[in-house]
Amino acid sequence: MASSNSKSTNETSRKIFKIILTNPRIKVSWVKAHAGNIGNDRAHQLAKYATQHGQPYSLTKLPKPDIKGLFRKSMLKEWQTSWKNGDTGRKIYSIMPSVSLSTGLERMLSSSLNMAFSLPTSKGFTCLTAIIAVVVELAR
Repeated sequence: MASSNSKSTNETSRKIFKIILTNPRIKVSWVKAHAGNIGNDRAHQLAKYATQHGQPYSLTKLPKPDIKGLFRKSMLKEWQTSWKNGDTGRKIYSIMPSVSLSTGLERMLSSSLNMAFSLPTSKGFTCLTAIIAVVVELAR
């Protein structure tokens, strides 16, 4: 297990190792899956969600232009839903069913940004489970 090695190059593993060392009450142990352990079941749910929807990321760690892009994407999605389900402008909707502010260059850059967030979940899956286990133990 990477978190048991203080010399690990994985930043998350080192943070977990440091938390475990500075909190002697935390016990890391194997837990049988699907045995009714609330913390383990929750970690499983979150890990499954991450594999289906991508990994969560923190907006506070993203550069401002990336945050702006995410907000823009969210607003366009909301606008599209409103446009699709609206009652007005149906003649125009029949010609232009999709809303868009983007140019070809912006679409290309947006595609690159989306690829940057499509990180493999296998490492995050393990780290997420370990982090959940630590948080559950601290909450006891």
